[in-house]
Amino acid sequence: MSSINISTCPDITIPNGTNVSNSVKAVEVYGDAEYITLYAPAGLVAGEAGVIQISMDEGVTWFTLNNNVSDVSYPAANKAIEYVTFSAPMFRLSVTAGNVVADRAFKMTKAWRGC
Repeated sequence: MSSINISTCPDITIPNGTNVSNSVKAVEVYGDAEYITLYAPAGLVAGEAGVIQISMDEGVTWFTLNNNVSDVSYPAANKAIEYVTFSAPMFRLSVTAGNVVADRAFKMTKAWRGC
């Protein structure tokens, strides 16, 4: 029987003066995950709210993740949200209006099954 393991993943950062984070690749980070949890930095302000975008072509085209009701947001400041893992080969975080005013580093963990 396999157990649930929790691992810390590399930070996902939206650099100062920009509106998208680094890309996170499934094969390198979350391909074995059942769930991922994103933890928002304390300094995130209301105007820096945003969504999760996914890509199936190595980042050439990005799609906003939607759950048939609304776009899927990343967590607000000092909050965490657990997501069922994405089937897309990569994802990133995207601010919906404007740019961040400082680097915004989101923490990420994954839950995966193993021996």
